[in-house]
Amino acid sequence: MKKLLAILSIIIFLGTISATAIPVSVHKLLKPTTAGDTGTFEGEIGYIQKKEWISVGEISGTYELKTRVGIIDGEWIITDKDMSGTMKIIFAKRIFIGRITIDETGKKAPIIGFIGFKEETKQFGGRFMSIIGPALYFKGTYQEG
Repeated sequence: MKKLLAILSIIIFLGTISATAIPVSVHKLLKPTTAGDTGTFEGEIGYIQKKEWISVGEISGTYELKTRVGIIDGEWIITDKDMSGTMKIIFAKRIFIGRITIDETGKKAPIIGFIGFKEETKQFGGRFMSIIGPALYFKGTYQEG
């Protein structure tokens, strides 16, 4: 048993030496954002049926970019159900998490989703889901400043 323990420790020791000797290159994949950038956005909530966009509501608000994350403060309206509320979202890269508040009931619900940006046209889009209601898509435009 002692010989087996000694052999295993030597193998682990040699493995860690060779692993630390392997050169690792680190590349910066994302361009840095300027911390403190702010702006506004507006868009639609909906879903896609038979390749057509069906709008069920609207979103609008402001955003602020920090060093590694962005913060969204906004409002949402579901037009066909006469529901509205506020949203507070934190996003990083392509994933966001947050919380919505429903004005009519005062209830709060978590949301999670994906978001993408087209910087050339100042457009955004994505999909989100919550414990309340179906998973919906969103799209819109944003303005800096």
